[in-house]
Amino acid sequence: MTLVGRPLSGVLTDIVQLAQRRTPERKAVSVTMLIRDKASTAAFSAEMALQAEELHYERSYGPCLGAARGRVVIRVADMRIQQRWPDYAAGVVDQIRGRIRCANRTLDGGGELARLPYVCWPWSRRVAAATIGGGAVNDGGGGPIDDPNARASDDTQLGTDRFSWSQRPPPHPQLDALQPWQWELTSAAQLTTSRVQLRLEVSDAGVPPGDIDDAVERLLLAYEELASNGFRHGLAPVHASVTAASDGWLIDVTDTATDHSPTPAVDRDPALGGLGLHLVAQLSQAHGWAVEAGRKHVWAYVRVATAF
Repeated sequence: MTLVGRPLSGVLTDIVQLAQRRTPERKAVSVTMLIRDKASTAAFSAEMALQAEELHYERSYGPCLGAARGRVVIRVADMRIQQRWPDYAAGVVDQIRGRIRCANRTLDGGGELARLPYVCWPWSRRVAAATIGGGAVNDGGGGPIDDPNARASDDTQLGTDRFSWSQRPPPHPQLDALQPWQWELTSAAQLTTSRVQLRLEVSDAGVPPGDIDDAVERLLLAYEELASNGFRHGLAPVHASVTAASDGWLIDVTDTATDHSPTPAVDRDPALGGLGLHLVAQLSQAHGWAVEAGRKHVWAYVRVATAF
């Protein structure tokens, strides 16, 4: 493949076509690019991939955006039953079913929609590649778009020793910390709104100082996971707050289910979700939970310096 003197769009198109040829069991391959958090599809091998990416952009979240923002590998065993992005997944499945009906065929030639794996790899802090359909999701795709240095993520089983959640109070904010940004999480739409607002607040605050783009992406991914877990599994009212300090941010999600501790999933089908706590533990410098004043606090501290 010739790279010198060619436009990036042409190179990326050749890459997705090569990936498609190398992994014929995959039904579509695409590349997503993030520039100042604005996403676009740089190349794709089939229309279903473009449509799936457009759903990402409409909702401002999804597996490929998560992979690019957090620089993690995200593997979903079956988009039909995963629970991390329910409205996004439903849209992808509906679109593919519609294409199948038009073509009068299914992904596996049977009478129903086949199991629908979805895999996203980060190439860099602003680029992610995805495949839709095909075989098992733990095979690295079999093609050229596989980063061996990328961290395993939400839908990949992780070891549990390092990522256990012990009961301990959150750290006290430093004296130079700002007042916390706070939200009450009452709907799925509010989750998205709070994440967008958090990005704006962090950008305007100037605290922590310096070049913090990578750390902000880790913060947003960790916030999305904790806030989503609190909304889905907590007992209302569910509140989320983020406090900025000189070297990082404290995320604190609270609810009234004081008798239910956060429990990372072990030996669970990754398609069913529930592995987000492992991801938060990996993204943060410290994490834990506590009960204070009749509320459960699930917290994580994300430092500007990489915690890995």
